[in-house]
Amino acid sequence: MGRAKFGAARQFDRLIPVKPLSLTELIRRHPFEERDLEILNTRKNLKSICSRMLYTLCIYLFVIAFFAAYMKLLFYFDIMDDYPKIRGLESPLSLNPGVSVVPTPSDRTSLVHVRITNPVSYNSLVDEMTAYLTHYQYHFTGGMYANCEDLRNYLNPRRSCRYNLDASGPCNLKSGYGYFRGQPCFAVKLNRIYGWLPSPVANATGVKVKCEGVTQMDSERLGRVCYYDMDLLKSYGSGQTDDEWCRRDFGIFSSIFYPYINQGNYQSPLVFVQFRNPKRYVIIWIKCYAIAKNIIVDVNKNQGSIVFQLLVE
Repeated sequence: MGRAKFGAARQFDRLIPVKPLSLTELIRRHPFEERDLEILNTRKNLKSICSRMLYTLCIYLFVIAFFAAYMKLLFYFDIMDDYPKIRGLESPLSLNPGVSVVPTPSDRTSLVHVRITNPVSYNSLVDEMTAYLTHYQYHFTGGMYANCEDLRNYLNPRRSCRYNLDASGPCNLKSGYGYFRGQPCFAVKLNRIYGWLPSPVANATGVKVKCEGVTQMDSERLGRVCYYDMDLLKSYGSGQTDDEWCRRDFGIFSSIFYPYINQGNYQSPLVFVQFRNPKRYVIIWIKCYAIAKNIIVDVNKNQGSIVFQLLVE
């Protein structure tokens, strides 16, 4: 009888839940070695570090997702794909296009230095010109461009006018753009402004452009300047002589290429300028500027113009 009660009591004790001991009580009853304590502390620290890292990661992901969603909404409602939001006189360009030349020497200097006996001095210029004209040479397939050489006031937002590179005259890759002969060529262009229309001066079919020395002495050192453009190609054809090419003292950006309204594969009109006999071993200051009723020219501020230097050795 006593044994039965004692066995039942032991079974009842097994059913009583045992309260877990704290770490301090566990260490007091069962002394740990120092190594065991280090392992416990390390695990506790790792758990705390991981929790903090996970919390920080979640915060960063939330901030990034919120910022991305905000920017997407901002771009969707505030920035247009087909035209800029700020146009006309409110634009920083103020409807006054600037002038650029290709090739450019570098971002650090405006001096074009050509050594005729050292092709390395001008190979980079030839490569830059070739790379820039590649867009004109190989991007007119598939009927994307309109042949509007004989049209006036042509405007088609889906098809822009194609620029004929035959208008470059002797300024081509075959002749090395004249650099190896000391007769360098430059492609002059107007910077694009959305919706801008030129207002030509009297007896002009577009925007005139002229390159000359900054001073009278520079003009004398610069020598003869020849201009090649689409208007001249249409007037004389492809079999013209040098005298016919060089009889004008200005080039023309034809009005048929304007306005620029983000047409697909738009080609800016070019005027190729060749300096036939620049004086050797002296630095010549050159200014190229646009001429139109609605273009303000200020050489000192580079408005409607560009200034660079040429040294041929």
